[in-house]
Amino acid sequence: MVKKGFVVLAVLSMLGSGSVYAGREGSTIAQFLKIGSGARLAALGESFVGIADDADSLYWNPAGLANISSLEATASGAMLYEGIFYGFIGAAGKAEKLGGAVGLSVTHLGMSEMTGFDASGNPAPDYGAHDLAVAISYGRKVKPGVLVGGNIKSIRQKIENESAAGFGADIGGLYVLDKTSVGIAIRNMGTSMGFHEKSALPLLITLGASHRLRPDLLLCSDLNLPFDYHASLHLGGEYLYREAVTFRAGLRTTNISALGLVSALSVGVGLKIKSVNFDYALLPYGNLGTAHRISISNKFGQIHSGSADARGSARASGGSEPMESKPKAQFPQQPAAARPAAPAQPVEPKTSDQPAAAAAETAKPEEQKSAEQITLSTPTVSETEITKPAPAIPQVTLPAEPEKPPKPVEIPAAPAEASPSPAPSQAPTTPGQ
Repeated sequence: MVKKGFVVLAVLSMLGSGSVYAGREGSTIAQFLKIGSGARLAALGESFVGIADDADSLYWNPAGLANISSLEATASGAMLYEGIFYGFIGAAGKAEKLGGAVGLSVTHLGMSEMTGFDASGNPAPDYGAHDLAVAISYGRKVKPGVLVGGNIKSIRQKIENESAAGFGADIGGLYVLDKTSVGIAIRNMGTSMGFHEKSALPLLITLGASHRLRPDLLLCSDLNLPFDYHASLHLGGEYLYREAVTFRAGLRTTNISALGLVSALSVGVGLKIKSVNFDYALLPYGNLGTAHRISISNKFGQIHSGSADARGSARASGGSEPMESKPKAQFPQQPAAARPAAPAQPVEPKTSDQPAAAAAETAKPEEQKSAEQITLSTPTVSETEITKPAPAIPQVTLPAEPEKPPKPVEIPAAPAEASPSPAPSQAPTTPGQ
């Protein structure tokens, strides 16, 4: 019963990964390690080794972790067949002290309980099956355009009361040249493991490449060289519309001979809201039905860094500096004699007090003269300071100008003296008219 359950789980997991096992039974174990993470990559025909630009590099090519500049997290899931569920969770972030980026990921494949039968076909207790892999990853940039990385993972499989455990490792490299990048990944190297007999892990070598034709159009391809199956080609492309919606399509030749041409196609769509990405992929498997993949990822710190960049660019443009420099430039450039309006400030008495003010001014011509000198030399002096007592007058060193009449004195006094003069001057002119 245990062996039968293991065979069912292995076959279904291989279908989910797009790799129907055709070798001899028991040649490799832990087939769930072939199921790739992320709905985005599933829609691209499972070609990502040559891209490796986000947290899904934890599975596909750990060298791509060197491209991560902030904390990133991703989670994906898929309902396969007969109640089998696949899930992947990973997070990666920059580690400056280690000179690169580190990450942690968990892969799980489980199924609902199956009806049990013994060797004679009699009913037996129901049982379930679970596969689990936990990996620690590291990636760094060795020189401009050259990235390397790897991970170590713990692998465990369990069916009913039987279990198997082992360790594996992945290594990868990525070379980035302008709009084109090429990569290589060797996955599932490690120890043999098994329930009753030891078997090797599904070792896989993948060569990948990607090219960005335009800022909104990306093409990619992978060539898989597994040790337990024939080689397969994977092609994909994605188009970004208005920096928010992405349309994807892919082609994979893995199962064409077994499931037909339709099983080679894959399509998907992605939606970006701020720093969060939502992705969906549709994968047909011929007569077996259709698999759906969903995933969500977030680049923490993208909004913060973007707002900081915006503030930094505003400061770099010098937009706020002219507001501070304008008042500083006006005061030294304005001459003191260019502000004659200041002497008009003392002329604020009411019309009824004008004769008294004129008499006081004629009685103290020297004081008025000195007051004018004060107002001309210090244009910003207030009205209260002009009326201060005379001890402050000897400190003024500017020479007096007798030619200029005192403006504050003549302006109010002119109406009072001119009022009686018009009657006698106009009388002789009346008969002449």
